[in-house]
Amino acid sequence: MNLAYIDESLDVNSTNLYHLSIQISKDGLAFCILDTIKNKYIVLKTYPFQIKNPSALSRKVKEIYQEENLLRYPYKSISAIYCSRRVTIVPSELYTDEYAEKTFLFNHPFVPDEIIRNDAVPASMAYLIYALPENLGQTLNELFPGIKIHHHSFPFISNAYKSSGKSGIRIYINQNSDFIDILVINNGKTQLFNQFFIKNERDFLFYTLYTFEQLKLDQATTEVILSGNIQKDQPIYLLLKKYIRHVLFDSLNNDFLYSYTITKNPLHFFKNLLNLYKCE
Repeated sequence: MNLAYIDESLDVNSTNLYHLSIQISKDGLAFCILDTIKNKYIVLKTYPFQIKNPSALSRKVKEIYQEENLLRYPYKSISAIYCSRRVTIVPSELYTDEYAEKTFLFNHPFVPDEIIRNDAVPASMAYLIYALPENLGQTLNELFPGIKIHHHSFPFISNAYKSSGKSGIRIYINQNSDFIDILVINNGKTQLFNQFFIKNERDFLFYTLYTFEQLKLDQATTEVILSGNIQKDQPIYLLLKKYIRHVLFDSLNNDFLYSYTITKNPLHFFKNLLNLYKCE
């Protein structure tokens, strides 16, 4: 979807008081601007595209940067998330910088021209080890000096822990274009975090029910919290409701205010992007 929501309070002469958050994937670029004084999101824009080779993302980001004036102002702070399936989670007590790359390559094939990075996720007491196209990392650092780069799972997991509490079981599912993230938090601890390639709604349903089966969860009592590219009128939502009693959409983070222009769109689509600032 191509969106452009801009609040009338935006002042391009005051961007040194704003935070810029950027989301990058092979399906597009999105960004939002937070007025850190009012604690209010005042801009949300998207640039959809389709790229098969992640190494080509660098060129696309440069093109959008030249086209979009709002990306070129000086900001108080800037952060970005890179969306991909190439990530591994490791408990903090088992993580070391020395073996991070070996751990990642145990779960994912080697791809040239990638750099291995990590995100510490204090809430889950774990590290995310992920691959970032080297040229994309270089481009982001050149265009946005001082930028902080994370994997998209970083705000996804951090926000889930904030909302899940210390008791009970919840399943969090984030819908991307061709894969889903599934996170299960059981009494304040990660019971499962994985990603599954999907082609259609039946794949989505299969992996969700497979998670219930493998972890012996009750479909009548366990809540499933949805975020990402999914809506109530889509077949997958109706299928999930057929088999699982409690299916909810992730709610807005009450730590922020949101421009009325932005709330015209279901904001669970951009949950990871909008939560990034609070997670750092």
